[in-house]
Amino acid sequence: MEILNSSYSPNYFSIEDILATQERVPCEVETDLKNLGFLDPGSDNPDLARGIKLELPYWCVEGLRSNQARSYLAVEIPKTFKEVFREIMSADPLVVDLHKMGPYYYEFGRHLIKQSEAEGEAIGESISQTFKSRFREILDSSQNSADTDSLKVTSKMDMLERMLYREGQKTKQGMDAWLTRKTGLINTSAMVAHHRKRKANFE
Repeated sequence: MEILNSSYSPNYFSIEDILATQERVPCEVETDLKNLGFLDPGSDNPDLARGIKLELPYWCVEGLRSNQARSYLAVEIPKTFKEVFREIMSADPLVVDLHKMGPYYYEFGRHLIKQSEAEGEAIGESISQTFKSRFREILDSSQNSADTDSLKVTSKMDMLERMLYREGQKTKQGMDAWLTRKTGLINTSAMVAHHRKRKANFE
């Protein structure tokens, strides 16, 4: 699906990727950073001093950690992806309000995997199993819910799940239209219809 391909890959022009990397990540400064004091709203210092703890958007953290020769930040995994929350997901992922945990939960999780050697694999396994467990319910809901129920059904879904839900509804509507012979109907051309009307008037 083209809509998935444009969303689920790091892409400078992808709105979904931009919004996902806006999520904030707890981190600690490991070396003095000149002229970056504005990143800490609670400080008047023009520089970021070593040892300061703050939360930064993921795109900013990734930029400061992309230098392989030197590490400027130590990243802490956000609490919604830590072991306690992963255990909740494992116990019963269907009841979790995923949208409250992050509107781009899956995509943000994919970015976090590469930021933690200790927990990266566990995070990847958790979001994979969560998605597999919730996908059947998304599929069933999209095929059986009326349009008026959509808001209630999708309130606990993240943006990927909502997109899949809408695609499922469109597919169901297309199938229903085909079964009731509402697709592929041959309609009279407007030009032909107008010609017939003029001919009838002359007669």
